[in-house]
Amino acid sequence: MARKNKNRRGRKPGEHQDQQGEPSNVGGQAQTLPEAPKGAATSEETPEDSREECRQKPVNMPRRPKYVTGEGPPSTLQANCVKLNVDKSLTLHRYNIKVTGKEDGKKRKGKDRETDEEEGKSDVKGKKLARIIELFLMKEHDELGDAVTDFAGILITFKKVTNRSSMIGYYHEFESEPENAVQYEVSIEHHKSFHPKALLNHLGDPSKFECKEKEHIVQALHIFLNHYPRNSKNYVTIGSSRSFPLDTPTIDLGPGMIARKGYFSSIHLATTGILVNINPSWAAFYDDKPLKELMDVYTNQRYDRNVQKLSQFLRGARIKYDMPQGDNRTPRLYTIFGIASTTDGTDYNGTRIEGAPIVEKDGATPAEVKFGSEGKDEQMTVLKYFSEKRNYEILHERTPLVNVGTRRKPIHLPPELCTIIRGQRPKINLDHEEDMRNMVEVATGNPKDDSRDIPRIGVGATGMSSNNKENTKLKQFGLSISDPSLVKVQGHTLHKPKVRYCEGIIKIDPGKPPSWNLRDCKLSSSTSPKNWKNWSVVIIRSPNVGVPDDGLIQKLRYKLENNGVKLRLVSTERTTGLIGNLETDLSNIFRRVKNTTCVLVVLPDNRQSTYNCVKTLGDVVFGITTICVVGSKLIKAGTEGEGRGLGSFAGNLALKFNLKFNNYNQYINEDDKILDLDETMIVGIDVTHSPNSEDPSIAAMVASVDSKLGQWPAVLRRQTEARVEMVSHLKEMLETRLELWKSKSKSQSYPKNILVYRDGVSEGQYNLVLSQELLQLEAACNNLYPRNRQESPKITIVIVAKRHHIRFYTDKGGNPFPATAVDRDITESDNWDFFLQPHKAIKGVARPIHYIVIHDNIFQEKFKEEAAEKMENFTHRLCYIFGRSTSAVSICTPAYYADIACERGRCYLAGGNVPTPGVQTTGPPPTGSLGLRVHPNLKDSMFYI
Repeated sequence: MARKNKNRRGRKPGEHQDQQGEPSNVGGQAQTLPEAPKGAATSEETPEDSREECRQKPVNMPRRPKYVTGEGPPSTLQANCVKLNVDKSLTLHRYNIKVTGKEDGKKRKGKDRETDEEEGKSDVKGKKLARIIELFLMKEHDELGDAVTDFAGILITFKKVTNRSSMIGYYHEFESEPENAVQYEVSIEHHKSFHPKALLNHLGDPSKFECKEKEHIVQALHIFLNHYPRNSKNYVTIGSSRSFPLDTPTIDLGPGMIARKGYFSSIHLATTGILVNINPSWAAFYDDKPLKELMDVYTNQRYDRNVQKLSQFLRGARIKYDMPQGDNRTPRLYTIFGIASTTDGTDYNGTRIEGAPIVEKDGATPAEVKFGSEGKDEQMTVLKYFSEKRNYEILHERTPLVNVGTRRKPIHLPPELCTIIRGQRPKINLDHEEDMRNMVEVATGNPKDDSRDIPRIGVGATGMSSNNKENTKLKQFGLSISDPSLVKVQGHTLHKPKVRYCEGIIKIDPGKPPSWNLRDCKLSSSTSPKNWKNWSVVIIRSPNVGVPDDGLIQKLRYKLENNGVKLRLVSTERTTGLIGNLETDLSNIFRRVKNTTCVLVVLPDNRQSTYNCVKTLGDVVFGITTICVVGSKLIKAGTEGEGRGLGSFAGNLALKFNLKFNNYNQYINEDDKILDLDETMIVGIDVTHSPNSEDPSIAAMVASVDSKLGQWPAVLRRQTEARVEMVSHLKEMLETRLELWKSKSKSQSYPKNILVYRDGVSEGQYNLVLSQELLQLEAACNNLYPRNRQESPKITIVIVAKRHHIRFYTDKGGNPFPATAVDRDITESDNWDFFLQPHKAIKGVARPIHYIVIHDNIFQEKFKEEAAEKMENFTHRLCYIFGRSTSAVSICTPAYYADIACERGRCYLAGGNVPTPGVQTTGPPPTGSLGLRVHPNLKDSMFYI
């Protein structure tokens, strides 16, 4: 089933990303493999966040043993970084900012709701806090000079100033300071001073020069880098690192939305010096139109014209309300709560609040909203109020009103008097398929264009170019970019391994992309009927949606058999996909097909809720293997190319069937084994977070069970706290994997080595992995390993970093050739890390994966100086055994599987409903397994694939 392109951890639909779907060549035709729909998203990563973090390098992180040379001559690449010029005499001074509210400020009529709510409070935050700090810098400019700030809690100066405090009267950017402005006390206190020269010396020779203030210097430089766009009226910023010029051309994205191009920028340290990493970025914004016109465009271009969707689209948007003609009062700022609704003026239990406006219907117009005390003469409609009290005749009487108050205290305004403040992003996901396609098309970059765009436009857009006359802070701080050329780095090519199936060996041509087809390969050599699997087909019908007939199902079975998957059709069931009936109908069907090994479920569409229902019932409740396909895609495949389309479709399905039947697909056939896989367990770990802070985070662990590395069963657990990255139940999770390994081991012993690929961890959390997760891994081993018969295993931990912004280009502006690795020039010499691009990007700019070794007891002990080369080659090989693909994938297989397993757990918990468990093992359930406890029939299989 095609996975819906949902946001997840730092990959928002608007971000500039390559399309790196893993292609499958089956029968000679390239296809994108079907994937399960993705569930929830997680928040965007800001690796250079200006908050105070514990980001110092752990003292026990291993150092790089030696640089790797690879096969053949080295290649010269460009990285999307430029060199930052730093005045070596510069001293930076950091001050902490404190903002305290004063209760003696009087509420002034007409100020925006945000000020009303936060008056007199000290916990000011967000846009208001940024505005107060901006006003403080304006007032204290003569004393502070050209200081820079993160507009949250840190101030950086190039000269030392005395600690000070000042009273600031708050007013928004569209007004002048009123006499009775609410007052806030802003104070700064010196924290520390440091010298960037020490960092430059350290980068040049870390063995000779130590830099104790390294992280503070990087933080200060990052604040300086992003201060100019954040303080400019011609930019809009997202997070602490992405800025979008407002004066550049935009692209129409869909009803009410535009795509705007900007740039990610951050400080990056390397042996070549202090660099600025710049990467093109796209984001979706509200169209630059008046609110009334924006609403008209949205509703007229939507096929359903749904009032609730319009309300959701506008919710959270900040608007400027201009008073009717003749009213000289200052414009007010409001935040849209939604379109006028019958729930306005009620508690969340539905009880109407006395004196609240009466709204006749959802999407009510000015004549359909009344306010004032019920039963009294002064009660009037909004239409009449503006006519009689404001001397203004509303022009668009049929346009719904917007609520800019709250549900309990609504304030209804006519949209024709409101303007969306420019440069705002809709606070919704791009769920509409056309919007998503448009955004993906826009955001998919071109390596040649990007490699030219960054030096020509990107550097200038950051405000750091030495030619920028507006940014006076460049000269004061002695920081600038004088040479906009991209830095040169040296890359090397890794050996492409031979891939083997049950029948057939794939030899990858060194000069071609690493992809292949199954034309001369089979997943199984058994022809005995006793090894055939029973399967059933369930077709979920929906009105006006075609379904595959029995003849097409039979053809599909023949094609699967040609790929080595032997199936015996037991039954074909049909049901409707009506909400409320689907779960009951599917449950009844699953009860009837008890003797079925697998159920092929034909879905009417790619709706997430239907997929979640199927997987929860199959994996958790009944313990029946399920594979989902969308009916229209199966029918299309059956009619394409005289059956060739169905052959490719069946080939992709065969890969899934075979894995779910506890078999292996491809494995690496190499004389150089690097590690003894009969004694080494490979582990993948990941954590996924929901965008809803109330939903639990889910941790997943997958682990190999034999030397073929073909099966990776998974275990899922809820995190103790939501949005916490460190795995809560890691000890118990590893114990389950160790016991499974032992049960399948020929020697009935535990592994001697454990190699962990840990996904989803930012640089600031490496210390936590070592101080928390490594201890849990060791505790699990100490608990299980018999002390007198088997020593505790050697453990190596490698961080898999996907959410970075480093990209590489060839001299001609293309993507590097697959199997390219970079471990110098763009890295620090005292770290053990490397960038790896094993795949060919289907479209756009190829994104390398950054691997960082933070703990090693395996490779250095065994390979000494060759440890780095062996690590890179072994990790590269792991990219060739992703069982659902017939090509090298961008991410090493254990991390990839852990990511998919997390998403399957999100399917189980979707909607907050915990399913009724099926047949479960005796004893209390493991902590954190509520709703995630896979049925005993499937728990030791790749149920998530």
